[in-house]
Amino acid sequence: TTKYVDEKGGVAEFVASGILPNGVPVILNNDGTVSKAGQGSIPITEAIPAGNTATFNTSSANSLVATFDPNTANRFALAYSDGGANNQVKIIIGEVTGTTLTFGTAATVHGTSKIGGLAVAFDPNVVDNLVVVFATVNNTVSAKVATVSDKVVTIPGGDYGTIYHTAALRSEYTEISFDPNIAGKFVLVFQDTHNSSYGIAQIGNISGTTVTFGPSHIFQSLTTKPRAVAFDPNTANRFVIQYGTSGGVSHIIADVTGTSISWGTPSTLSSVSGEYGFSFDPSTVGKFIAIYSDQSNNAYGTAIVGMISTSLPATISYGTPVVYFPNAGPQYTGISCDPSTPGKFVVTYRDSSNAGNGTVIVGTTSGTTISFGSPVVVNTGDCYGNAIAFNPHTAGQFITAHMPTAPYSGQAVVNQMGSSISLDSNLTSNNFIGMSSSTYADAESATIVLAGAVSDNQTGLTTNSVYYVLEDGTLSTTADALNVEAGRA
Repeated sequence: TTKYVDEKGGVAEFVASGILPNGVPVILNNDGTVSKAGQGSIPITEAIPAGNTATFNTSSANSLVATFDPNTANRFALAYSDGGANNQVKIIIGEVTGTTLTFGTAATVHGTSKIGGLAVAFDPNVVDNLVVVFATVNNTVSAKVATVSDKVVTIPGGDYGTIYHTAALRSEYTEISFDPNIAGKFVLVFQDTHNSSYGIAQIGNISGTTVTFGPSHIFQSLTTKPRAVAFDPNTANRFVIQYGTSGGVSHIIADVTGTSISWGTPSTLSSVSGEYGFSFDPSTVGKFIAIYSDQSNNAYGTAIVGMISTSLPATISYGTPVVYFPNAGPQYTGISCDPSTPGKFVVTYRDSSNAGNGTVIVGTTSGTTISFGSPVVVNTGDCYGNAIAFNPHTAGQFITAHMPTAPYSGQAVVNQMGSSISLDSNLTSNNFIGMSSSTYADAESATIVLAGAVSDNQTGLTTNSVYYVLEDGTLSTTADALNVEAGRA
């Protein structure tokens, strides 16, 4: 593919493989073509929804919650209260294949009617284990470990097996989050209706299929509605709770030592509580995105960036609120950050101004600034539930689950956020060949200034400094591990 070599000028002509921008470092490929040095990406087109709606329950599926398995590709779990079976707590395992969802058979976690909250989470450190937390008619906050094989769920002791609970506590709101660094350790938060409806947190530990709890810790001595809890993926032994009281929506930071918890000072986000939730952005230390009904702005659906300080004691600061739903009171809201795409997240909600359609909207953050795309209907008709979970194994892919009311059922669909897949660097210690002399299209004949010759289309360099080509294809006066020298300015 080399047409000629101008030995005097130190240039050669090659066929370009991919676009070559002007003046960039170039590598020689094994087939004799040349490519831009560094890391590339494959664009992914947005498709919301991306597939057909799949039905996983033919009667009402109340209190829908969803979670993806971090250890097994494309597998997720839905937990719900089955209105066609006396509101029994059930789990069903789903699998994503392309844009198609398939489901196993629902397993009964608890064989009598549940009341109050429902939460489910896979243990990121124990393959095939998940925990379901719920409140029962005997006024206990209960936890059960389930094991998963393919799409089959096994409940120890069967439908009416042992329940591990925190004594005589009842919860109208129940949330759970696993510690990403310690196998079997999670935090449970709930409203204790036997103790003035205070906000309670407990550390749970799993051994085999047995759950034990540490002492109860009161984080708010008011009537409290915990709506979300999450461990900070970038700070060990720290989690954040979002909750509502008569004073509004607040966040509180908690640091864990064993089963003991120390609390920060609550940060109030909104003066009156409403629909709300939050999700950590794993790409930035201490960053999360919160949603709520902004009572100071017509109760519109609003999003805001929260930042936890690196200094101690840790505090929370907020960015500028941005409206995603310009109507009062979005219902059954949910939020999740894409673990594969920094700064991207999705909000789901019941659009009360548009036939109650199940709706999603994609958000982007830059620092503490938020911008939104246009809302998209993913399930038409009057929809409740609106659970959401990102697939950690496929960039930008997420599932949404809903409970339509005509007729009542449980439904889910695959969605694909616009994204890109980063490719590994193509630069090695010995394939750098020179610099492009101009801009060239794919398959076009390209003149390359070979190493040792003069590339005169560079800008911004410091005279008499030695430059190196880095793995990402940029130039720097400091070498990386490959130590590829480009030349001297």
